[in-house]
Amino acid sequence: MAYRVVGTFFVVALLAGGGYYLTYQEDVLCDLCGRHLHQEVSYKIHLSSGEVLYACCPRCGLNAQKGKDDVVATEVADFTTSELFPAKEAYFVEGSRVQLCRHDESESGRDQTGILYTMVWDRCLPSLVAFRTHEEAEQFRGQNGGQIKTYAQLL
Repeated sequence: MAYRVVGTFFVVALLAGGGYYLTYQEDVLCDLCGRHLHQEVSYKIHLSSGEVLYACCPRCGLNAQKGKDDVVATEVADFTTSELFPAKEAYFVEGSRVQLCRHDESESGRDQTGILYTMVWDRCLPSLVAFRTHEEAEQFRGQNGGQIKTYAQLL
């Protein structure tokens, strides 16, 4: 009986550990800057080719879509609920104290040719947080600073 309990516990622990590994250890990165995606500020760009680009935040996504004529739709996560909805319906708070995308000022790496580089410009700044309603954006702005803007204003 004791072996059965221990065996069952082992199997459950193994399954739970495997599920955790697959769920939380998968490296989901921004298609544009390579940073980790943040569910509460994620941004999706739908292209006419059917391709979908995933951005870590609205600022990164908006920077990437500038000058593109093949963008057919964009979606943004509501900061309060993390639910995606059309970006053109959002109220954005720009330049608040909340900044989910960060990098170390001394962040460096090597490009594809092996040349060393240092990041000195951050495409995710100033911060940009989206809300479904103007009231939620206003409440957030009151607590964290920034300016409320629409999608059209940001483009």
